[in-house]
Amino acid sequence: MRTDVTRELLLGLGRELTWPAVQLGAFTIAPGDPKAWGGAVMRSTPADRVAWLLQLHAELLSSTEGAVCRLASAPEDFADVEPLVLGDLEALPIVTAAVALLPPQVRSHVVRETAFACVGYSSVAWSASAQLVGVGGTRKTGMIMLGPEADVPSVLHEIAHRWTSPIPTEVSQCISVAGELGLRRLAEAEGWDDQFENHFDRAELVADALALCWLYSTPVGAPA
Repeated sequence: MRTDVTRELLLGLGRELTWPAVQLGAFTIAPGDPKAWGGAVMRSTPADRVAWLLQLHAELLSSTEGAVCRLASAPEDFADVEPLVLGDLEALPIVTAAVALLPPQVRSHVVRETAFACVGYSSVAWSASAQLVGVGGTRKTGMIMLGPEADVPSVLHEIAHRWTSPIPTEVSQCISVAGELGLRRLAEAEGWDDQFENHFDRAELVADALALCWLYSTPVGAPA
């Protein structure tokens, strides 16, 4: 994923979050003012855009029903547990580095609920049990698949998808390739394919934004 905060990203977030108030130095953009947002975005520097994005973090962190539920149920003591990484060992430092950048609530959720499966580094394939269980016998409810091109920003992006996803139920299951193709064909046949694509576009926008918030919240410095 791109690691620069683009004007297009901010404008998309403005539409998604209904143009919230933003403070840029001595300049304040009032809430619900898309014209002011647009003008300020076009005049913004890269550093302005990073600062702007970080102000939206709290809203992004609770931007879906699943995220709101996870925030509400986050434990008060955020135990420092290692993430469950399966497959190629070469991916372990990447996953560990990404998880270290997360806010405590998100980090706690990821290490408790998600397994990371990695392939393509030193192996072309591997097999294992589908019973994903972590420390203390906790069964994982989600999985993130990583290939050899994965880096810290892309891991953060996928973690953001897990954070904002619906809360799983007893009947929740992974959608297969055939299942996704079937949904796309049904959407086209019934004329709601635009809604289908908009759902994915929105999810990608929010995941990109959260990943960049976590990346730039560390003391690595912002672009000038």
